[in-house]
Amino acid sequence: MTSPDSIPVLVLSGPIGVGKSTLLGEIADLLREMDEAFVAVDLDGLTQVFPRPPGDPQAIGVGARNLATVWMNAAAAGARCMVLASVIETDYDLGVVLEAVPGATPFVVLLAADEATLFDRVRRREIGTARGWHLERSFELAEILNRAGVEDAVVQSDDRPIREIGLEILRVAGWSVSD
Repeated sequence: MTSPDSIPVLVLSGPIGVGKSTLLGEIADLLREMDEAFVAVDLDGLTQVFPRPPGDPQAIGVGARNLATVWMNAAAAGARCMVLASVIETDYDLGVVLEAVPGATPFVVLLAADEATLFDRVRRREIGTARGWHLERSFELAEILNRAGVEDAVVQSDDRPIREIGLEILRVAGWSVSD
């Protein structure tokens, strides 16, 4: 993947409903098939705090500190790489997160899907109080992320088998895979 001194970190970014969490699970399955020692983390779960710290409205700093602990424990257990699902809007956001993993060598994949796919996925998944916010934010994030240019590669996540998408992500990231 990379030099022995670096820690490969595959970052799955994209708007709400694009498939970050689903692909995180699929890539974890693929890495197990490859017998690769890894940790897979959905950063959303590490940022669920209220109230949010002043100056950190997305709690990315909180998430990064939590991620540092997760990485320390995973590395002690033998993990040699990380797959991270997170909305990365800026280079600053990426830097804050990657400080949590000393020696991290990131590869950011922006997952993309058309608006109809995003709308349908969010509508089916988000059935609670924040449904409207998630629908609106998904389209807003798609525009922000398309302009941000933080990614190393873009992969379409609609109308394809999930395994196929996971394999493509690993290939474009340069992580050795075979079908």
